[in-house]
Amino acid sequence: MKKSYSLLIPLVLVIAAMVLTGFGSGDLKNSTGAPPGYTNSPFDAKNCSHCMGGTATPVSGWITSTVPASGYVLGQTYNIVVSATGDQKKGFEISPQDLAGNLIGTLNPVGNTKLVGFGKYVTHTQASLSNPAIWTFEWTAPVAAAGDVVFYASIALGKLDTRTTTYTVSQSTVGIDNQPFMITSIFPVPLKNHLTISFFLPSEASCYAEIVSLSGKKCLILFSETLPAGNQTKVVPADLPGGIYILRLRAGDSEITRKLVAI
Repeated sequence: MKKSYSLLIPLVLVIAAMVLTGFGSGDLKNSTGAPPGYTNSPFDAKNCSHCMGGTATPVSGWITSTVPASGYVLGQTYNIVVSATGDQKKGFEISPQDLAGNLIGTLNPVGNTKLVGFGKYVTHTQASLSNPAIWTFEWTAPVAAAGDVVFYASIALGKLDTRTTTYTVSQSTVGIDNQPFMITSIFPVPLKNHLTISFFLPSEASCYAEIVSLSGKKCLILFSETLPAGNQTKVVPADLPGGIYILRLRAGDSEITRKLVAI
C-alpha cells in the first residue's frame, strides 16, 4: 500500500504541473497569432477571454498613432502602435471597424505583426515576453469620407488575463491642399538602425531634422535641405544606443517634436 502511494504522489504532481501550464498565466493558446474576430468590437462580440478563459478588463492608453490632432487625411498612411505591460507572454488582435463590422481603411503589417481574416485584422506573429510588448503596423486611411474610425483591440496577458481597449481617430475637416505642416508617419517604432519620416509641407520650406536626448543634447542631424510643398518621405540612418529620444523636425519657423524609443 505504501508503495502505491509513493508512485501516486509524483503522478499527481506531474498532472498538476500540466494543468498549471495549460490553463495558468503562461503561454498563449494562439502563440503565433489570434484567429480572426476577437477584437471585442460590437460586430465581433468576442475577445481573448472567449478563447482562453479568464476575465476581460477595459484599459485606456494602450494604442497610440501618428494621426495628428487635426485628424486623418483621406488616403494617407499612419503608424498605429499597440503596447502592453505585464510579465506574462502577450499577444493581441486589432481592427478598425464601423458599427456594422466593416473594415475601415487598409492595414499593412510591420515587423512582428501579420494580417488574418482576409486583411481585416492585425495580430502578433509570436507571443512576446517583452515588458512592455510593442507592436506596430501601418493603417492607410480610407479614400472616401468615413468620419470617426474606431480601432478595437483585445490584448492577452497570459491565458487568463485579457485587456480590451479602443482608439478613435477623426477625419480631418481640412482639405488636403490646406493641410498644415504635419508628420504623417514615423517608422520603425521602436527605432532600430534607420528612420523613415513622412510629413506634409503646405509650401516650400527650409527643413531641418535632428534627434536629441531627453536633456536636449544633440545626437544626430538627419537632414537639412529645402523641400517643395506636398508629401515628403525621408529615409535616414539613425543608429543609436537603446533609450528614449526626441525627434525635432523644423520647416521654416514651424517645429514638430515626437518621442522616439530606440532598442
